Amino acid sequence: MRNRVSFRLFSLASCFILGVLGGQPSACFAQAFVHRVEPASVTRGEETRVVLHGSRLELATALWVSVPDGRVRATRVGESTADRAVFDIKVPASLPLGFYGLRLATQSGLSNAHIFLVDEIATVPEEEMAVPKGVAPMQAPQVVELPVAIAGSILAEDVDLFAFDAGVGQEVTFEVVGSRLGKGLDPLVTIRDAGGQVVVQRDNDVGLFYDLRFAHKFVEAGRYTVEVRDSRFRGSDHWGYVLRMGRFPQARVAVPATVPAGKATTLTFPQLGALARPESGRVTPSGVIDGRMLFALKRPGDDLSAWLPLRISPEQTVIEAEPNDTAKQATVAKIPGALHGVIGKPGDVDRFRVSLKKGQLYQVQVETHTIGSPADIELILLDPAGKEVTRADDSGLEEARMNISPPADGEYILVVKELVNWGGPEFAYAIRFAPRAPGLTLSSGITRVALPQGTRQPLPLSLNQVALAGDVAFRLKGAPEGITMKIKEVKQGTREIDNYLLCDASTKPGVYTIQVEAVSKANAKITALAATRPLIDRRPVGRGPHGEPFELREDQRRLPPTLTERIAVVVLPTSPFDFELASPLVTLPRYQTAKVNVKTTRIAGFESPIRFVARGGELDQNNLRKPRVRLHIGEATVGNPMTTGTLESYVNTLAQRQRVILTGTTVYQGRELSLTRTFDIDIVVAFRPGPAQKKVSVAAGSSVRVAVRPNRLAPFDGPVMLSLGQVKGLELPGTVVVPKGAKEVEVEVKAA
Repeated sequence: MRNRVSFRLFSLASCFILGVLGGQPSACFAQAFVHRVEPASVTRGEETRVVLHGSRLELATALWVSVPDGRVRATRVGESTADRAVFDIKVPASLPLGFYGLRLATQSGLSNAHIFLVDEIATVPEEEMAVPKGVAPMQAPQVVELPVAIAGSILAEDVDLFAFDAGVGQEVTFEVVGSRLGKGLDPLVTIRDAGGQVVVQRDNDVGLFYDLRFAHKFVEAGRYTVEVRDSRFRGSDHWGYVLRMGRFPQARVAVPATVPAGKATTLTFPQLGALARPESGRVTPSGVIDGRMLFALKRPGDDLSAWLPLRISPEQTVIEAEPNDTAKQATVAKIPGALHGVIGKPGDVDRFRVSLKKGQLYQVQVETHTIGSPADIELILLDPAGKEVTRADDSGLEEARMNISPPADGEYILVVKELVNWGGPEFAYAIRFAPRAPGLTLSSGITRVALPQGTRQPLPLSLNQVALAGDVAFRLKGAPEGITMKIKEVKQGTREIDNYLLCDASTKPGVYTIQVEAVSKANAKITALAATRPLIDRRPVGRGPHGEPFELREDQRRLPPTLTERIAVVVLPTSPFDFELASPLVTLPRYQTAKVNVKTTRIAGFESPIRFVARGGELDQNNLRKPRVRLHIGEATVGNPMTTGTLESYVNTLAQRQRVILTGTTVYQGRELSLTRTFDIDIVVAFRPGPAQKKVSVAAGSSVRVAVRPNRLAPFDGPVMLSLGQVKGLELPGTVVVPKGAKEVEVEVKAA
């Protein structure tokens, strides 16, 4: 049940941040937006009816789901409205539990990505109960039976109340899934006894973002009340959650957290101690997606499972063995290897002995938060004599890493400690320690694309070759017949690729999932999938109201693996228009203007105007900094198929080359359609002074007049003051002004 309690905790600064970052997108980009999925959890092995809440949903056609191989089926139910679309989602019993993503496909394109949960228990909806007259709101909870999963939502100032019965000595685990859905919810759970006294209160558990998972053993039998609210009393109709209650493991970390593919590994769970049946922790990786999986731990007698993150790697696993507090006691680790351990108590220090070679570059990478641990690990490498070689802590938002080039062959000691000397059973870590190997990294500038038949849309890619020579080829994975890439191969050293997805007129309309893979031409075994990072929440949170850098929340940066290397595609019917830029490069003098010419074409009978919006580079707002470049461009019409826009450079524009994305949008047969093209702007200083002649002669004791030119770039025509450098043996004026409109001025040069 929802109760409204009057707590006003919003500050003016917070409202300002949300106002700056959370504004509605331009009308030209008014795609469908899904702000909540109800329920946020679907049941494995069953069909679940799901309601999508949002805006511009009336043209819904299908659901794109990030589960590979089309294993999840979604069927639209009835007609959609502007703010509501309904689907039946059927999930196979073999699908691993955990988090996945979906997008709503419409006749215009694809919505934002939204995260949902696949669980083993159907949810019970939160009930909006009328509170009887004379009864305090806090005394009218929704009564439930354990085990249970409740699907609810949190508006501002909400406190949701649920009651359950517990026996003497009964242990119940509580979990809230909210922040992990990519929303700004920071859930707080309070459990009260029948007399209203607080039994336990719990906030964040690291590794679950702002969510929580904990167990409590009840000393007395009776009815207990669970309160769920945002810890700040904030809320939004975007914020859905799932409250899970029953008997299931409270564990958040597994050791080891890195396991090999195709082989059985028995995991341990430091927060639980030794399992009565260790085989409950045995895993043979399956359902692996891009090298990661969630292991569902369920012990005998448990009602539900808990999910723990694992990484799949061929590297040999090494688990620290206590005691290892001295160099002589250090755990021997073979390199390459995946080193695992637990900072078991405050002040605990672990040591590993590794054999390293001079001249070899090694890479060391820590994982804690991504495996559910709160540890902030510091690494120290000691040489065979015990002298420190290097150390590393986390850098910004990234965890500790270091590159090592040993000064000599020998056995080194890797010291692992918690930065502020915290510790406990949940302070687990995983460390990848390996020689640097040749490799590729690839990222995509898009995460979704609406692709009309017979046209193209941009596919910007960023490529990096690590210790790898040779050209690189690209290939599409999962693309239907008729979808190809314009650029299929690049030369060594190419970093930015303005690629395009091409769609044949015969390609069947529908939703698809594609992946872009880079392949080394020198070694076909070296490959990389293009990384993607869709923004889930419309309002990413910043760090301060006074211009400090804003950063994405952790729940926006660490997404389910099914969302991070895939591009959602919807193929639409043929577009009624197309457009091209007159030039792929526009030179923009700093603080001046430049023209951008766009030519449009139309099918017969199509007369709607085409609107244009540009973004990218300094055309975008950067945190609190306003755009430094703007494009003023009118509509293209039947009578004006060629439209000319004006780029304008403002104060502090950076003199550099920038990629611009130009999107043309129109309305056709009741649906909004957009096409996108790219071009570069080269922002340069508006003048390039120099002499009219490269070489002049002057005799000693005489003088000569030399013409100097400002070499302005149109449209700049103002005065230019030139400072002339002094040359020994020559007499030159210190400065000279080239008047407005003048192409050059003469200066007298005297020789001594």
